[in-house]
Amino acid sequence: MQGAFTLHDFGAMGDGSYVHNNGFFFASGGTGLALTAGMAAGRALGNGSRRSAAQAAAVARWKQIDQGALFVSTHGFRMQTQRGMYSWWWDAIGSMQLVAPGTVQFSGDSANGHVTWILGSEWAELVFTFWARVRHRRHPQFLNGGWVPPGWAQRYGASGMSAPGQHTASSQLRGVYAAIDGSRSDSR
Repeated sequence: MQGAFTLHDFGAMGDGSYVHNNGFFFASGGTGLALTAGMAAGRALGNGSRRSAAQAAAVARWKQIDQGALFVSTHGFRMQTQRGMYSWWWDAIGSMQLVAPGTVQFSGDSANGHVTWILGSEWAELVFTFWARVRHRRHPQFLNGGWVPPGWAQRYGASGMSAPGQHTASSQLRGVYAAIDGSRSDSR
């Protein structure tokens, strides 16, 4: 499966610092004094604006760090960006949860250390399903089926892709997994 994705990381955009303008301007005479006062007021407004923007950038939040094409397989997923191809195998991901439709948060060990990211994609539920089937079959979201958006199982079943491993799902999810597996799961 392939689709577009956005990738988000939690952190600040800046460190709270800014360049303070303390330039000097002076003119004499009536017009010159008015210009001097205007320049001082403009400089103060500019400094205040830069200070406010720097403070806002220092607040940690989820920020988009990349985007591109997402490729999902039974062994993991790959993200193709302008900077290159990045692979995530299911074994490298320690935890995952769906946080909204089309949005999955995962933590794992990357080549640059431990990360926690949010992946947004029309295939986020597929990524979660494959990971849960391989790594965490007893994940509460996976077992209770609350993450399944309307029409998702039919869309996935129509894709022709098969899911990894076997799963002993509750009767509530048998129809969903039948579509994923491409076979009836009534006898499970």
